Amino acid sequence: MEGIMVRPEHPFHVKSIDFYFYKGCGEAAVRVVPDLLGSAFVRDEDLMEPVHVLIPEEAGWVNVPVRDGNFLRYPADRFWVLYEHTDASPVLGQDGGDNTLLTSRFYDEQWAQDNSPFKYGAPAHNYMIRVHGNYVCKKTEDWFTDVTVDVGLGPDLHRQRTVWTDIDNDGWDDVLVSTGGYDENGFSVFLNDEGDFTDITGASGVNGFGAGVALPADFDNDGNVDLYLGVNTPEQNTLDYYSTILLGDGAGQFTEVPSNGVDVMFEVNLGGETVMHRPSHVAAAAADYDGDGIVDIYTGNWEIEYPIGTAYPDQLFQGAGDGTFANVSDASGVTANKGAAYGVAWWDYDNDGDQDVATANYGGQFNYLWENQGDGTFVNASSDHNFGVAGDGKGGTSFGHDFGDIDNDGDLDAYESTIQHPRFEGVTGGSTMHLSSGAPDFDFTDVTGTLGIHRDEGEIDGSFAGFDNDGRLDLFLSDLYTGHYGRLLRQNEDGTFTDVT
Repeated sequence: MEGIMVRPEHPFHVKSIDFYFYKGCGEAAVRVVPDLLGSAFVRDEDLMEPVHVLIPEEAGWVNVPVRDGNFLRYPADRFWVLYEHTDASPVLGQDGGDNTLLTSRFYDEQWAQDNSPFKYGAPAHNYMIRVHGNYVCKKTEDWFTDVTVDVGLGPDLHRQRTVWTDIDNDGWDDVLVSTGGYDENGFSVFLNDEGDFTDITGASGVNGFGAGVALPADFDNDGNVDLYLGVNTPEQNTLDYYSTILLGDGAGQFTEVPSNGVDVMFEVNLGGETVMHRPSHVAAAAADYDGDGIVDIYTGNWEIEYPIGTAYPDQLFQGAGDGTFANVSDASGVTANKGAAYGVAWWDYDNDGDQDVATANYGGQFNYLWENQGDGTFVNASSDHNFGVAGDGKGGTSFGHDFGDIDNDGDLDAYESTIQHPRFEGVTGGSTMHLSSGAPDFDFTDVTGTLGIHRDEGEIDGSFAGFDNDGRLDLFLSDLYTGHYGRLLRQNEDGTFTDVT
C-alpha cells in the first residue's frame, strides 16, 4: 500500500483523484482510509467503497472519479488516499519534492510478516497523487494572531520549554524559555512591560548552571518568585553542572542559595563502569505537600542509559522556608517509581485537602498516582482508581498531565499526553481523557473516544483553558514531531470536543 495524507484547510467536497503511473500495467485498487495518529494510515477501514481500475501500459496520469457524491471531509479529518497493489505493477510515480513532512507513506507486507517494528516506511519523494474537489464554507477570519515578533520574542527564538511567571512583581507575567538540554546558556529571560518584552537574560543570573528545567515558586516566603533549576544530565557527564535553587529579588535578578540540598548523586553503572552520577531532572513541580506553609519540590528523572529503561528514582525535597531543602525521597516512598517520569504534577485528586502527585512515565510504563497519606508518605493508588493506564488499557510513553473539571461536577478530571508510534500499534496506549467519578471512590474512566478526541503520534503536553469564555474548559495539545502541529479542541455543550485548529 502506498499513499498520501490529505489535510483540508476548509470543509472539502472530494470529487476525483489523480494517480501518476510511470511504468507497468495491470489493476490498481484505489482506497480512501482514515488517518492513524497523524503519521500513517488505518489499513482495515475504508471511508468509501474501494475502486478497482485497469491501468494500460505507461498510462501516465489516471483520473478516478469518486462514486460517493457526498464525500465531504472537514479540516480536522485527516485522511489518506492509497494505491493498493494487486500485483507488482503498475508502479506509482514520485515527484521531485522531498518527503520531509512524511505525508507520503507505504506499508510493507514483508516487514509485517517478519514482525519488524517498522511496518510503515517513507519514500524519498512524494507520491504523485492529487485530490480534486471544492471547498465549502471557507473560513474568512482567524481567531488568533501571531504577535511573536511584534512583542519582542522573535523571530529566531527556538526553545523547547516555556515558563510564565511574574518575576518583577508588576502584575504582568514574564517568560523564561530554555533549550531543555545540557546547556550553560540555555535560558532566555524576557520582562513583560504591558505586553512588550525586553531580553534581560544577561542581568538575570539564571544561566551558567547548565539547567534545562525552570520551576518558579516562592521558596523563602518573601513574596518574590524564586527558581528551581533542574539539570538534564547526559550519560557522559563531562561538565560539572548541577541542579540548584535561585532566590529572586522581585526585580528580575536571581542569586544562588549555597548548599541548598537539591543536588543529588547516585552510584550507577554506565557502560560497564560503576560511577557517581547526577540524575537527569526532566520534570519538576512545587506544592506544600505537608501543610506547613512552605513550598516543597517533586522532581521526575530520566533513564540512566537510554533506551535500557531503568530510571533514576524520583525525588521529593521538603522546603525549610529559606531556600534550602531536605531530601525526604526514601522516607516518603516516592523512589518506588520505576518509570522515567517525563512529567510530574501536584493535584488534590480526592478532594481531601492535601496535595497528591501524578507522574507521566515514559517507555510503555504505567503512570503513577501518588496519594498523599497525610503523614509525609505516599502510596501509588493508580491501579486502584484506573489512573495509571494510557488509552486501550496499556502502558504509555507519557509526557505530562493537566487537570481540570471538564464536566463541571466539582472534581478534577485529567488529560494524559502520550506519544504513540504506529510501529508499536497495539503495544502501547495513547493520550487519554480520564473522567473522575467523584466521591466517594474517585475512580477514573477513559472517555477519550466518546468525546471525539483524536490522538496524534507526537502529543507531549495538553493544557486546559476556556479560550472562548463559555464556561466550559477547552483543550490545547502541543506536538513533538516535524509535520505535526499543535491542536485546539473546543468543548461543545454536550461535553464532546471539536477540533477547531
